[in-house]
Amino acid sequence: MKSGDSFRPFAKSSQPSDASVLSWPKLGTRRFERDRPLFLMVAVFDPHGISTIYDYIASWQEASRFNIVVLNLWPVLSSPLEIAPSVNLKDFDGVILHPTAAYFPANLLGLDRSLKTPFRDYEGIKVLIKQDEHVHSSSWSQFCRDNQFQVLVTCVPSSEIEKVYPKNVVGDLRRVHALTGYVAPWMKRIQAVRGSERLLDIAYRGSLQPLSLGRLGFEKRKIGFDVQTLAAKNELSADISSRWEDRIGGSAWYTFLSSSKVILGVQSGSNLFDFDGSVDSWCQQYAQRNSGADPASEQYYRRAHEERLHLFEGNVDYAQLSPRHFEAAATRSAQVLYEGTYSGVFEPNRHFLPLKRDLSNFDEVIDLIRDDRKRDLLTECAFEEVICNDAFSYRAFVHNVEDVLEAELQRLGRPAKLKLLSVHELAPRRPRALVLMSHEPVLDPRIEWLSSTLEEKGFDVVELGTYRFTEMGSGPSKEVLSDKRVRVRVERMRHDFQFVTHPADVRRGLTVGQQQLLTIFSVMSLSDESLGARIGAIDIDDASAARFRSLCLHFLNTNSALMQAGQQLGKFDVVVSADLDVLPAGQTLAESYGAEMVYDAHEYWPYSHFRSHHWEHDFWGQIEQALVEKADICMTVSSALAERLTEDHGVPFLAVPNCERRSAAVSDELLAKRAPNHNGGKIIFLYQGGFAPGRNLELLIKSWARTDERAILWLRGPTWSFKEELFAIARDTGLLDKRIFFPEPVQESELVSAATQADVGIIPYDTLNPAYRYASPNKLSQYLAAGLPILTTPVETIAPIINANGLGTVFSFTEDGSLEKAVFSLISDSDTRRRTSARARAFFLEEYNWEKVSAVFYSELSRRLQERPATDNAITELDFGWIDHGRTMREFGLRTYQFGSGNRDRELVAISNAQLSTTKTELQVVINDLRQSRDEHGKLLSEMTVLHGEMAILRQQLASVTSELARTHGTPLLTLAIRRTISNLPEPHRSRLRHGIEQLRDYKSGK
Repeated sequence: MKSGDSFRPFAKSSQPSDASVLSWPKLGTRRFERDRPLFLMVAVFDPHGISTIYDYIASWQEASRFNIVVLNLWPVLSSPLEIAPSVNLKDFDGVILHPTAAYFPANLLGLDRSLKTPFRDYEGIKVLIKQDEHVHSSSWSQFCRDNQFQVLVTCVPSSEIEKVYPKNVVGDLRRVHALTGYVAPWMKRIQAVRGSERLLDIAYRGSLQPLSLGRLGFEKRKIGFDVQTLAAKNELSADISSRWEDRIGGSAWYTFLSSSKVILGVQSGSNLFDFDGSVDSWCQQYAQRNSGADPASEQYYRRAHEERLHLFEGNVDYAQLSPRHFEAAATRSAQVLYEGTYSGVFEPNRHFLPLKRDLSNFDEVIDLIRDDRKRDLLTECAFEEVICNDAFSYRAFVHNVEDVLEAELQRLGRPAKLKLLSVHELAPRRPRALVLMSHEPVLDPRIEWLSSTLEEKGFDVVELGTYRFTEMGSGPSKEVLSDKRVRVRVERMRHDFQFVTHPADVRRGLTVGQQQLLTIFSVMSLSDESLGARIGAIDIDDASAARFRSLCLHFLNTNSALMQAGQQLGKFDVVVSADLDVLPAGQTLAESYGAEMVYDAHEYWPYSHFRSHHWEHDFWGQIEQALVEKADICMTVSSALAERLTEDHGVPFLAVPNCERRSAAVSDELLAKRAPNHNGGKIIFLYQGGFAPGRNLELLIKSWARTDERAILWLRGPTWSFKEELFAIARDTGLLDKRIFFPEPVQESELVSAATQADVGIIPYDTLNPAYRYASPNKLSQYLAAGLPILTTPVETIAPIINANGLGTVFSFTEDGSLEKAVFSLISDSDTRRRTSARARAFFLEEYNWEKVSAVFYSELSRRLQERPATDNAITELDFGWIDHGRTMREFGLRTYQFGSGNRDRELVAISNAQLSTTKTELQVVINDLRQSRDEHGKLLSEMTVLHGEMAILRQQLASVTSELARTHGTPLLTLAIRRTISNLPEPHRSRLRHGIEQLRDYKSGK
């Protein structure tokens, strides 16, 4: 491959703003292409060297239907070249030898000398790409024969190929013709300088080629020498040289091409083939005999031609175009070329002006220089018919070669994983859906409703979630729910930082998901003062800072783990992101798969954290908006929230309320058997769900003493620290275990049947908090399925349903006596309560079940899938091998980072191996870890043990952890955890502990 020599695209001064920069080869495997054959391309290229070499390799990677792994042997550490023994050819379906690794016979013959599996013994597809085949020509066919190569990509025309690669030598070798170069995508976007504005009349850079190249090699310097003389006589401005020191590289080469009205050129290659090296040997002897002569002179070449070279000249027709001709056409420079065929691509008097070798028609050149219209017609024709012709693109070339490779793969019977046919050529397959969540999959029944219905509608479904927040896990796990549905759990803190990209990927363009994760990572590292300046966190305090950075850590760890797992699983047709905190991973995976992207907002996420500040709402809202704009379908849990999110983001949201499946409804028999006094005259009011601030549970308990003595309050939910606070409040009322009870929690699948033990279902949510104002509680459909009348606050997503359908009573904590009146009416009128119960169950069966409310979503999804264009990427079997064979994500290890300007009180952990938050559970883990490390940390840990003894509730819940956390992550992680503990301590403990921290830091730093 020839070109304008070393080239680093593109300087602003030389390259139009709308032209993309040249692509660079990417080392290693391409992501998201698991189902494609894997080929190794061996090359030698200086990243700062000849542009067409790495443009060729990068274009192959980008256009390929295969995975192309590039092995660059540069810088050359051995002579001849060799592939390192660490490379195992058996890892690949095929190997491609690039021309740069095969120019000299010694390099080609020695490439595999250190490999465990040499080329001859390798059973995959072997491809040799050759250029400059006129040198030691017989070596190439012998190499292909001896090493049993199946495919040769050659520049030798088909009419001449038997001379160079005879069948009786190479056997069944598939021979594919190729040009010396092709049109890269960026060439079509060049906006060239108008010809009339160019300062030079004629420009050229030739070269001094060895005698053994014959006439075509000599013409590279002759055209420049001859035209330069005539240009001077005709007072034309010219910049012509064939001296090596005058060659132009980098972006200056394109500036040079764009600066001249006319570019000279000749055919590339050589029509003199030196099959056995005898020609080159004679040329060296000739040079020694004529050491006093000028090797650049025409007389020097003519004498050599007459003495010997004429015997070989023209033995193979190998004259062809050069990549320079494409480069000149792309910059709209008029080409004046010696008469020739130019591979049949460039036509004389249409794409270039042919110049006779005796320059007898040089007047036509002068006329072309002076006639802007004639020159523009020539350049535009070359640009439109050559540069814009896809037949001359790298993509067309690569696909042409890969058609041959696919046929060879089939012939060899390579593994079935190989993707050789398009989707429409394969037997119909079930569409695939990947459902992402940031938690244990069974915690949210909406995941079950969504996934099970997708399965029923013909999808293969993979639920991809994490372990519980307090559970590390023992590596990725797989739970097979059916032959069409699998549940995968990964450790959120074990990943390989999927949101962090290679610099080359940044230039090519990041997904919005990657961009937002990088933004979160950057913002999290700022000091509190900087947060105020950058995102408006002017009123930041310790609590909001800890909450914000904890959520940032949650986003980064969770999305990275899910992205890595999603890439290893395979490809999907649909990606569902269950809530904002997995939407970056969902968007990135969906884009990589070419899948439909579904965003299912389970809540008003930016407002979901109680007592969060406005700047927090705004930050997470902006993250959400950037990602939502890329979604194909957006849905959420209520019509009110759908309207709110549609207004927030300008993207339509479907309303799909949280509803149990129709089969969850209690039977008619069970409902009929439930007598009005089945609880001994007591009426049980049930709250069933999570215990969390903002749900008015504290106020409900405190107000219950004012209700009728017959009213019993059950509060059923999972155990965590906030439940202890509710216990204490109930104890203070004097009603605990009398009229207020905390029944044991039950499994998610048992919630409806458990609800039948009660008489009325309660939803006491705070109507001022947006997170609850727009909520669609699971408990509403569960109460209805159990046939319970509803007692609710005027939540705008619930109260209208209750009032319009006669399903219960609405009360308000802000109205005196409202709760008491509502409770009394439900207790005193058993007939009304019984009729309301029947209406509740009927409403559930007819209107408020999952099958009914979700129909709009599944209909839209089906429509979009049917309208999707056919893809060339057939999807093979999903891959769970990385789980089944013990390839856990622990191997990637998680690192910590320290930010700040040296102030020890502002040390932060950017990425940690444990999900830090403000919850007491996580502080317990850290404190217990400090206790187990007392031998290392001395007095500080002793003081922490004393402190631990004073924290009674925490002491009851301590979990066992290893000292790995402290050893692996050191001071930053410990400091953050301790600082959070300190903020809740009274003096003098706070001072004592801070002193201990300083001692620990000094110890860790070796002081």
